[in-house]
Amino acid sequence: MIELPSQLVHCKMSVELFGKSYYRIHRAIDSGYFFKGSQHRNYYPHNDLWAIAIAHNFYPGDPKAVSAACFHFELDELCSVNPVFHAQLKKWAKSKVKKRKSKKKL
Repeated sequence: MIELPSQLVHCKMSVELFGKSYYRIHRAIDSGYFFKGSQHRNYYPHNDLWAIAIAHNFYPGDPKAVSAACFHFELDELCSVNPVFHAQLKKWAKSKVKKRKSKKKL
């Protein structure tokens, strides 16, 4: 089974490359995954036209949003053909997550 990048990986890469996480784009592109699993690509198009439509819907007038949406598919492809690269990206993205301080009072 091919494992694709998580939303965390997509968002952290978007921050690095485009300056924002573009969370809503990545969530929308992979929205079918929760219903159809890896077969969601059969029901939800994964192409640049679809990516551009999503980017314009969530971030109108932001050209970097279009780039982030199109890059989503490129990153999926890169990770599906190179599992070692995917594992390294996953580890890198997790290292970028800030630890939250506990707000519990003693």
